Amino acid sequence: MMGALVPVGAGARALAQPLMTSEGYDRILNQLSSGESQIEEARESLMKLSIAEMNAFVGQAQLRLDSKSEKREAALFAYEVLSRRPEFSKTMAAAVLPNLKPLVGDNSIRSESRLAIFLTARAGLLTDTRIQEELKLVSTSSQKSADRLARLGALIDAMGDAGRRPSTAQLETLLKSDVFEVRMLAVDWFRIQPPEGSIDRKRFLQAAVKANPVQVRERAYRTIASWPSQDVKAIAADVVSKSCEKETSSIIRSACVEIRTKAGNP
Repeated sequence: MMGALVPVGAGARALAQPLMTSEGYDRILNQLSSGESQIEEARESLMKLSIAEMNAFVGQAQLRLDSKSEKREAALFAYEVLSRRPEFSKTMAAAVLPNLKPLVGDNSIRSESRLAIFLTARAGLLTDTRIQEELKLVSTSSQKSADRLARLGALIDAMGDAGRRPSTAQLETLLKSDVFEVRMLAVDWFRIQPPEGSIDRKRFLQAAVKANPVQVRERAYRTIASWPSQDVKAIAADVVSKSCEKETSSIIRSACVEIRTKAGNP
């Protein structure tokens, strides 16, 4: 009940705080549809909601996310903000998820696709099959490039939230994408969550330092240069011993100097 008091547990404050009213949630949604300053104010309000208030708002998902609701876009924004809070539980994610549009084979709004993938991970439903479906859509040339990038970015966030790493084979597939931004994201993903084995790292980097455009190669070299010396030594000879000499990019040549120094061969 929207006006009820939050139960007080052991060690809690002596007086419970009243839950936000339905009008209060509507005010937040109206702010999310307004100017930048009001949007920021709404974000701050969402970040301050108690767990009980979050649960109450999640309980309204079916109503708030109804396709006929004028505030549906704002509600999507609100649930996306809330989902980034550590207190947004597996149960909450599972409650919101069924009210989102299907992702596979439709033309969902990019923000909704991001939210759905993230909530799938938070709800513990991000299976290997689902990951492969998402990567297949990222590789589908008939999809708009912007949509494919948004989907991949969401998948990277979702897998990170779930503690899942991409396989070397998956990263290599992305490195062959017809969209150069996807190729750059593949290297960024490798940098954030590299495979544990040095053999897998070498295999991917050997392909990445030969990829186009130059921005992809720059990311690859900077990734190697950022590693500790022992990791650089494990891969430097096989990956950059000759390829550095062929590069004219100042960013790459600077990274090569750093790599050689860490590898003990300046």
